[in-house]
Amino acid sequence: MEIANQIFFLVFALLTFTFFLSFFWKFKYSKAYSANTNLLISVGLYGLCCLAFGLAPWVSHFLLTIANTCYVAANIALVILYTKWNQKKLTWQAIIALWCIPLIIACFYEPLRTTVNSFSQRVALITISQEILLLWQLILLFKFFKNGRDRVIQLVLGLTSLNFIVSVTRTYRTLTTEGQLNIFLYSEDPIAFGIRWIGFTSVLLVYIVLSIYYLQQQIEKEQELQGKISLAKDENQEILRLLDEKELLIRSLLKVNKTVETGALSASIAHELNQPLGASSINIEFLQQKLAQNKLNPESAQEILGQLASD
Repeated sequence: MEIANQIFFLVFALLTFTFFLSFFWKFKYSKAYSANTNLLISVGLYGLCCLAFGLAPWVSHFLLTIANTCYVAANIALVILYTKWNQKKLTWQAIIALWCIPLIIACFYEPLRTTVNSFSQRVALITISQEILLLWQLILLFKFFKNGRDRVIQLVLGLTSLNFIVSVTRTYRTLTTEGQLNIFLYSEDPIAFGIRWIGFTSVLLVYIVLSIYYLQQQIEKEQELQGKISLAKDENQEILRLLDEKELLIRSLLKVNKTVETGALSASIAHELNQPLGASSINIEFLQQKLAQNKLNPESAQEILGQLASD
């Protein structure tokens, strides 16, 4: 059972660090990716927790203190994350106070670790601390879920509830079962083994679902961006169409203007021509009349011819 526990811890550490690297590169290089730094911190601390639990029997039992401290700190990071989801800004004093909690627990845990027959007290210290933080997470998640009714958040809420129930069960069983005082973490009975790993698995599943949630957020942002780009293209096409219509209208106006100017010029020329031609026509008719009457004298004829020449 001890080897199985260590193998499980090391496998979970490997999986968690894989998620951490995935989160880290996306957070670093993708501006559209909305992963929160507290999620990275929580995943990293959980990975360190599993790694320390896996190496403790081979390296030093002091790693148990580090592992449990990281486990509590990982839950602290999730509390801060969910608080920000609810658009609540924590003061720097509150953030410092929250991060002091794992250190305080470590100060209590380390003396218990070196005390004989203190296994139950150690487990209770960590699990009760975890239950308080999980209950806090559940309240924050429920508030956030009420605002959006997101199915992914609903799944996170369910997994966190499962982790809370498992932790309460582990606390109750550790404090009430006889013969637990001398049991070491890596040699617990199969029921305790199963309960613990259900809890650890639910935490890992929470990280997986959170990665899905952030991936969903990224897809929605990209779709929104594509919609804006498509709208901008449509608007540009409409602007180009209006510009073409404007150019066509300007050309039509220029053509009409030229036609009007040509008409005005033609009317002016016609007016200037009609006056002398009309006068010439009258003088010619007068000459024809006088010639027909044989009454045209040389002075009158000379005067009329002069007018004709002038016109």
